[in-house]
Amino acid sequence: MRVIEVAGLCIRRDCKMLIDNADLGIRAGEVTTILGPNGAGKSTLLRCLSGTMRPDRGRVLFNGRDLSDYTASELALHRAVLGQEGQLAFGSSVTDVVRLGRIPHAGRSTRRTDLMAVAEAMQIANVEHLADRSFLTLSGGEKQRVHLARTLCQLLPWRPSGAAPQLLFLDEPTNNLDLSHQHVVLRHARKLARGGLGVVIVLHDPNLAIAYSDQIVLMQAGQIVAAGPTDEALTPERLSRVYGIPMRRISHPDYVHDLLVPAE
Repeated sequence: MRVIEVAGLCIRRDCKMLIDNADLGIRAGEVTTILGPNGAGKSTLLRCLSGTMRPDRGRVLFNGRDLSDYTASELALHRAVLGQEGQLAFGSSVTDVVRLGRIPHAGRSTRRTDLMAVAEAMQIANVEHLADRSFLTLSGGEKQRVHLARTLCQLLPWRPSGAAPQLLFLDEPTNNLDLSHQHVVLRHARKLARGGLGVVIVLHDPNLAIAYSDQIVLMQAGQIVAAGPTDEALTPERLSRVYGIPMRRISHPDYVHDLLVPAE
């Protein structure tokens, strides 16, 4: 089921076309990864899909309804966004930061439901042991995981089967994370998608995208170069053109997926 339908999307800023006539569909129950070099328009596209930026031209339909018709409070109940900028200037505890994700549910949710949502989100993001720490004392990677918990908390509890799908948007969620936590976060993203959530992620690493994505949106200079199943969209030839470096595919008996590596 397509949760988001995009047609003729254009974004222009300071006489520069950031997104140029994009057409796209995002389905529930899948991880869709937006991939491409710096300046390709990945984060801009994610902001348009999530409703945090309005296009200059084109339409974005969310559950069959124009995204611009949603109020901010209404949209907050259907989708959550983890952006790249997530700093806090005050020393709240980790638990209090995660609780911020429950703000859209004020007056709609019970205290028990809120507490359960906070606990589950902290468990998923592996920050339970940081619960009483001041956010300002955390490392960059720990802060990133706390913000992930806050974002997840906004959508909990997950919708039952048959309800309108929810969407989770993650803009470079592996930034500042060590190798282990990169895979932990992406494994959870995939698990959430298997439970019916639509997950849209911006990544830089093609091999992380290969390992965890169902669909790929490959971008270059504001245009969608390819959109489709991971194995079809990420070919060595296409990545070589987009990144300007020769790439090749290698296989290893211990790896589930082939790897794409520089050919030189």
